[in-house]
Amino acid sequence: MQLSWRFVEKLFQNVDYPVWGDGRAWDRWYEEAWTHFVESGLAEAETPIDGVRIKLRILALCWLAHDFCSATYGDRIDLYWTDLGESLEIEPLLAIVSVADGKTVRQSLADAVVLTERGWFADEEEALATVPDELTDDLTARITAYAAFRHRDEVVEALLKGFGDMSMLFASMYANCRSDEQVISEREDELMDIRDAIVAEIETAVGRDDLERLQSQLRLNSQQLERDALLENAITEKRKRALMDDLYVCDDESDQRMKGFQWFDEGCPVELLGYPELGV
Repeated sequence: MQLSWRFVEKLFQNVDYPVWGDGRAWDRWYEEAWTHFVESGLAEAETPIDGVRIKLRILALCWLAHDFCSATYGDRIDLYWTDLGESLEIEPLLAIVSVADGKTVRQSLADAVVLTERGWFADEEEALATVPDELTDDLTARITAYAAFRHRDEVVEALLKGFGDMSMLFASMYANCRSDEQVISEREDELMDIRDAIVAEIETAVGRDDLERLQSQLRLNSQQLERDALLENAITEKRKRALMDDLYVCDDESDQRMKGFQWFDEGCPVELLGYPELGV
């Protein structure tokens, strides 16, 4: 069974949106990305472990969005792995089992612990004392981060396949950071000019065929002016501009676009290590 968007939408709302763009734009993008998860078989849920994998993929996807904004705009935010794991109700034991693959659970757990060289105990006597809450909380957080990281490659692969290629995936994410309203306003002005021209032609139309053709164009124009149509056009237009707009030297927007594209070209490396810091 592949989980549709309606089953996972609320989980995405438990993870902070990127600081660039608004929540509505990222919601639309997450929904679109989820269709590509379904196409790639990443939304399959047959066992409890599958459910944990899905939550980890959601975390990996949102982490990727934060990393993109960090690489593009230079903003650094804190990802608190303990809070993220709790908000998605990720059970650490099942999380480590979900990424064990050919490894034993013990080896996978060791990999998660090795992400830090932090020394916990001052002496031998302290090591025999009751395990402090700080240690268990930290380990739980590291397991969550490690397990999400292990799902990162398959998430990127599904997105590249679904959106078409690296350029289209970049354009889809960069578009989320740009305003809808400016593009909508430009489109409304264009359509109103077209509407005025059609109305003028209707007033001087000769013959039934010409009148029916113009009336059909007027109905289409009205449909294009509807809010949903304007929003859909804005999404398409913003993605087109992300790839086609000219680049200029010493221009902030051009520099941001180049940084974002370069991040994809480098394979979407981790930008935000979170807290406790993930050592990748």
